[in-house]
Amino acid sequence: MSWLSRLDTSFTNSQDNEINKIKTQTATTEPLESISNKIASLDDNAITINLSERAIQQKKKLTLPTSYQTDDMSLLKTANDSLNEIQSLLQYGKALVIQATQTESTDTKQFLQNELTRISEKIDNISHSTEYKNTNLFVDSNELSVNDKKIIQCLKSDWLEEAEKLVLDRYGLSADGANLKIVLDETPQQYLAAIEYHYGTDGKATNQILHIAVDTALPANLPDGGEHPYYDDRVISHEMVHAIMGRTMNFSSLPNWFKEGTAEFIHGANERVATDLARNGGGIEGAKVIQNALGDGTNNTWVGNSIQYSSSAMAVRYLHEQIQADGHSGGIKDLLNDLKNNPTEDLDQALSHVSNYADTRAFVNDFVANGNGASFIHKLEQSCELTKTLLGGDTGGIGGSSVDGGPIRTAKSVVPDIYYPNEKPLKHFNVIWPTQDNQIKTSIPLTTTENGTLNYTRFKIDSKVLNLNNVDLVNAPDKAIISLDNAMSYISKGQIYINTLLGTLATNISATIKNNITKSTQLLALHSRQDPISVLDLIATP
Repeated sequence: MSWLSRLDTSFTNSQDNEINKIKTQTATTEPLESISNKIASLDDNAITINLSERAIQQKKKLTLPTSYQTDDMSLLKTANDSLNEIQSLLQYGKALVIQATQTESTDTKQFLQNELTRISEKIDNISHSTEYKNTNLFVDSNELSVNDKKIIQCLKSDWLEEAEKLVLDRYGLSADGANLKIVLDETPQQYLAAIEYHYGTDGKATNQILHIAVDTALPANLPDGGEHPYYDDRVISHEMVHAIMGRTMNFSSLPNWFKEGTAEFIHGANERVATDLARNGGGIEGAKVIQNALGDGTNNTWVGNSIQYSSSAMAVRYLHEQIQADGHSGGIKDLLNDLKNNPTEDLDQALSHVSNYADTRAFVNDFVANGNGASFIHKLEQSCELTKTLLGGDTGGIGGSSVDGGPIRTAKSVVPDIYYPNEKPLKHFNVIWPTQDNQIKTSIPLTTTENGTLNYTRFKIDSKVLNLNNVDLVNAPDKAIISLDNAMSYISKGQIYINTLLGTLATNISATIKNNITKSTQLLALHSRQDPISVLDLIATP
């Protein structure tokens, strides 16, 4: 039996039991007709008869939930039924995906792809047609949810502008006015945010898209957003390093460890490093694990897990200090500006210009093969720098107290806070925002509870938000499994949300019935005492 079915049964049984209690209580009380006759014999017949009739009508109303409460239940059940249907379709879709991974036949894969397309069409139809009393219960993908709007407001008021300033101040880089599209991903993602792009013939990133995973960006509150210590403003700053580097240099020639390490170094990575170090036993042996995760320094060994991010961050920080020791006080900033000023060169050439390393291989050998990476990381552990970061200290980013003797920059302060709403927060990108219609009603008010009005917030459930449009069973069936799992997880979250509302509503209805039973019993008792004034007071009490 489903949770919803149990709720329906529980509610019905509860209502029947409460009504039976009233019948039992009424059986031991003088009949209403007899009470009415007694009231009619009083001197003030006009008042007492009127009160009696009103009381009898009030008693009848008190034993049932109000019409708006049953309307609310019906609305939520309608929405939940649609989610159940979509979940079944997605389960069938996942079965198709599994079939596609088990066959080599292109024709079979194409047939399965066509079936998945039909599933997507059915889901879109459910999304667009689910209504209750002419009100659509879900939001179209072209509309923005409440959470979407909050994230966009934070991007416009703080996060993007500060990230752009940060990259300019600490790395000396700014973009060239290219487009940057913002996409809000509703389904669960493996990332907090990500930059999608293609490479142009000059090695620069083109058609850049800043993806933000809505669920992981919550709570979308200014100034920082998200949760400690990986606040949203830090995440956005990381991604903006990619976006800006992508428009200022031969980005395609750079190894992934350098791209990710530089993006981490802008705000510091001590929390991540401390966590990965502890997971691997700490000490010099744990430091070696992080060091060795850099591999041979090429993309051939890159898998993009947390320990590689830690290794990359430590490698870039170590490189920063080595460049400074070689006479270039800006460290990584000087290296990045050499790449910017010579837009066709790669990291090998840039290192030969601003350091004593002949090329990238020479640096990787120094960091990994010579063991200097592990020694560097272990030194940070021994000095308690990593522990201090976890206790609210400097994060280990460029320009901070730990690296360059600057101000202490904590998880909250490493990205400066502003609050300046701006429709064009970026000076050096043309931002393409998700479209929005402020006339769209995203919340539907339900009943009023002790804690205020209960609202049903509409959300998206169509194939676009479920990312089914990007599933390719012919060429990439293995990746499709993740997409289907994410879609099912997203719908499950919606089911939990609606069932929670149903539970709250059922509790409220139960409380209303119990309160009404008490008032009904009091009314009967007052009738029996022939107390019309008290009856009037009770009827007037909500």
